[in-house]
Amino acid sequence: MRTQKVNKIMLWIIIGETFVYLLSLFNFGCAPPATSIESSKRVESIDSLMIKNLEAYKKSIDDEYQIGLMNYSNDQFREAVNHFQRVIQLDTIQYLKNVWCKIIDSYKKLELPDSALLYCEKGLEQHPQKIELLIQGAALHEKLENQERAIPYFQKLVKLIPHSPEYWKKLAGLFSQTDVEAAIQAYEVVFLLDSADTSAKKIQSELLRRTEDPTPVLERMVRIKRQNPGQRQAVFNLGQFYFIKGDYPNAEIEFREYLKIEPTDEIGREYLAASFQNQGKFDAAINVYLTILETNPHHLKSLCEIAYCLKKREDFEQAREYVIRAQKIDPDYALSNIVLGEIYQNAAEKCQKARERVLPDWDDKLIYQMAYDQYKVALNDSLFKDMAKNKIQTVARLIPTKEDWFMHPADRQAKLKCYEWIYQ
Repeated sequence: MRTQKVNKIMLWIIIGETFVYLLSLFNFGCAPPATSIESSKRVESIDSLMIKNLEAYKKSIDDEYQIGLMNYSNDQFREAVNHFQRVIQLDTIQYLKNVWCKIIDSYKKLELPDSALLYCEKGLEQHPQKIELLIQGAALHEKLENQERAIPYFQKLVKLIPHSPEYWKKLAGLFSQTDVEAAIQAYEVVFLLDSADTSAKKIQSELLRRTEDPTPVLERMVRIKRQNPGQRQAVFNLGQFYFIKGDYPNAEIEFREYLKIEPTDEIGREYLAASFQNQGKFDAAINVYLTILETNPHHLKSLCEIAYCLKKREDFEQAREYVIRAQKIDPDYALSNIVLGEIYQNAAEKCQKARERVLPDWDDKLIYQMAYDQYKVALNDSLFKDMAKNKIQTVARLIPTKEDWFMHPADRQAKLKCYEWIYQ
């Protein structure tokens, strides 16, 4: 209170002394006209007095602020808040803009997020474009789980800092809970700013799958590509959209075009290979995966996908070679277990069918058991757990029973010629 009174008195002194000097500039018949030099000196005196008093006014605010900072640095946040509040009350000319952030931080330290948010909103009323306050407000709303109220903060941030993928990604994440199409658009900006953000690509892929009516999204992507000819990310996004929606011929077209722009891009080549694969063009897919292995011989997914394509061509022996290469690099890579299990399962199915056997013989059951064992290993990976469970269900009735094992105590290797390659 004492500081407030002192500052009010100082302001009145400034006003009073200024008024006296202004009166002296005018002649009401009481004095001869002042010369231009005299008038100039009087104006300079007024300016000097105003500057002097303004500096004293600022100093009193600074003193209060410094006491608050000292309390803050000593973890005396309650006392710091009191001083920062007085600064806000005294600072009618908005001299110390950073005081708002300090009082917000103090309330956060006191674990009073609602109070922090209140001062954040008050600060933004006076400084609507202050980035630090927008960041604080967005973070506080997220902490209080006010997701929808956080969105306007990030919308303002991306307008003020349009080239920041961080804030676009935050905005996209918030939109994904309420407005899928807006989230997809925001992620498109993320990719334009940071094409290497693979986590954002995975999230957008899932959002595209959730899109009930893909037409508006497709039309916008086609328009963006048309407006940005040769823009790598626009082509990639459109190709990815077609792929996710199962339109593999158009995905192939877009990724062919993309790889003309970025011929060494690994992800683009993966998408092109997978587009071929999903159309049954296994030889073309293998050729693309082989180009990935030329530059990255430890690319596990390419090794396993080549194995998958060879399996589809019923070249089980060569398919297994590629899977084993992958398992030597990383024994815990669960996709290799899934593919190897499928190789054994499909080999058993083919051999059984060739003999026109409705039910599996002992040799067939041994190979189904090998498939079953691979699927069980894949259960340890959360990414492939559901797939492994489904595959286990398909072969569980085909593997040897306890009675089978009892009846064949010494037979642990299939003897049929169609299985010879497995033991070589």
